[in-house]
Amino acid sequence: MRFEEEELVGQTASSLLSAAPLVLVVVAAVVVLLRVLGGGVQGPVPVLALVSASVVVVLVLRLFVVLMETGRMRRLVDLGERQLHDLAESTGDVVLVCDYDGVVREIGEGVETTYGYRPEDLVGGRIFDYIHPEDVPAIQVAMRAMSLDEEPAEGAGTCMVACRVRASDGTWRPTESVATRRVRGEELLLVTTRDVSDQEALRNQVAHLTFHDGVTGLPNRAYFEERTREVLARPCAGAAAVVFLDLDGFTAVNDSVGHASGDYLLGQAARRLRAAVR
Repeated sequence: MRFEEEELVGQTASSLLSAAPLVLVVVAAVVVLLRVLGGGVQGPVPVLALVSASVVVVLVLRLFVVLMETGRMRRLVDLGERQLHDLAESTGDVVLVCDYDGVVREIGEGVETTYGYRPEDLVGGRIFDYIHPEDVPAIQVAMRAMSLDEEPAEGAGTCMVACRVRASDGTWRPTESVATRRVRGEELLLVTTRDVSDQEALRNQVAHLTFHDGVTGLPNRAYFEERTREVLARPCAGAAAVVFLDLDGFTAVNDSVGHASGDYLLGQAARRLRAAVR
């Protein structure tokens, strides 16, 4: 809130400074008109002075209106940015403004909730210090491409990237970010970052359940078929072999003591297989 008040005071002072020359011109024009109307000037000059002063006054008033309209539009743009910032913060995203060198200019308070950093500790630092070293080159290439694109086509002013971000506890969090260029008409980037650790964990869990047996934890038939195709596609596929194991009397175990005991037996067999092979 304090930052927004300081920004509003700065915009008001800037508007007053911009309007000061126009006020001086209007005062000068009014003085000329009063002098002409008071009879202080003789000959055809009064007519020309009257017309010139009138034109100047009209132009100045027009410029003043344009200046006020520009200020109003600027305030609307700033309001829209603040609303976008608040909306992103309310959804749990981290919003920051940085330049093309990765130096953080502003960052939202959501970074403390999501990653454990205080905003004031990150301002002035580089985002690359918190991104996994393997992901930095690709992000630098994307940012460089955005900075060199002078006249972007429709949709080219934004860029989506995925990377790993180091939290304050040292863990690497998978994230998805959207960067928008030329914030407030300056060469800055507005970046909205979302922590997708839960989604990534869910995808890994689904992938594991898809290719592994729920009882033994061993790779299942789908995984076996996928790996078999990969091995047979290699040049040395003739050296591959398949071993088929069967548990004698397993059906009798299920029938006599129940499926729970049968599952326990499968789990014990799986542990022995893990200890015997790679």
